[in-house]
Amino acid sequence: MNLADMASSADSFFDSQLSVWGDARDRYEALEHVMQREIFFGDFPVRLQCNPSRIVSTGAKVDAASISKRPCFLCRCNRPAEQMIDSAMVEGYDFLVNPFPIFKYHFTISCVDHLHQDEVDLTTIALFAESNPDMVAFYNGSASGASAPDHLHFQAGNIDFLPLCRYVADHIGECDERFSDIKVYRYPELPMKFIRFSLSTTDEQSLRDVLTRIDALSTDRSMRNLLMFSIEPGSVEVLLFPRRNHRPSCYYAQDESQRMISPGAVDMAGVLILPRIDDYDTLTADEISKVYAEVGVDDCELKSMIDRLVSN
Repeated sequence: MNLADMASSADSFFDSQLSVWGDARDRYEALEHVMQREIFFGDFPVRLQCNPSRIVSTGAKVDAASISKRPCFLCRCNRPAEQMIDSAMVEGYDFLVNPFPIFKYHFTISCVDHLHQDEVDLTTIALFAESNPDMVAFYNGSASGASAPDHLHFQAGNIDFLPLCRYVADHIGECDERFSDIKVYRYPELPMKFIRFSLSTTDEQSLRDVLTRIDALSTDRSMRNLLMFSIEPGSVEVLLFPRRNHRPSCYYAQDESQRMISPGAVDMAGVLILPRIDDYDTLTADEISKVYAEVGVDDCELKSMIDRLVSN
């Protein structure tokens, strides 16, 4: 299937799903009217989205005891009867329309088998991203924003929605010159900390080898977010966000400083999903910086990770 056919297939599948699933259709229609505002960090906009339907994810209880008490909602036998499956888009995965959208077009790609979220094959995500240049693929580690940490999945949405995708396409960043087979960049001017890897996808085995090295940088696979998208044919951009905490301290506060913010990959990429109107109205730039600092790592830790990649 060529790129145009894949895009057409995803569009057709999306339209077919909403035509038969009223609840999902209503949420996508409501998404057109959600409130959004931006707070700038230099020339980079962090967008706040007031999205009450996302309380399901933001407020999800993901501790082992809570998970053991509920059925896995990504297993086929537990999904809503209205939810359609496209099993041809990604081998071994069900391609699904996400019924609680953030993006105008929002998909969940769920492993057919009930594997743990951290048993991820990064090459699968990278090849999907390279084959779907209109989308950004993203992955949340089991303790980094995944509301279904017990079932392997990643997600995808229209690439034009995320500020960070546009930013890295327009800004080279600080390049580390020590590598011959990959390009490695940092962006110390941004409030969220990540490493950008620019990889060739023309040789799948070479791609897999490089991604294995990148995968090994995460000593705890549960503590990371990943974005993957294609800027040019035959290549993929991999953005790795190492994490130190699942949620910021303000999430657990018991006073007026409490904020219902539970960052996943979308939040780390510059769109903060806020289910409560009070948080949307009053969140400040200083609070945003603190959230990113508490859940992410600092520049020194990023440099240390890149040094380990050199030694490997």
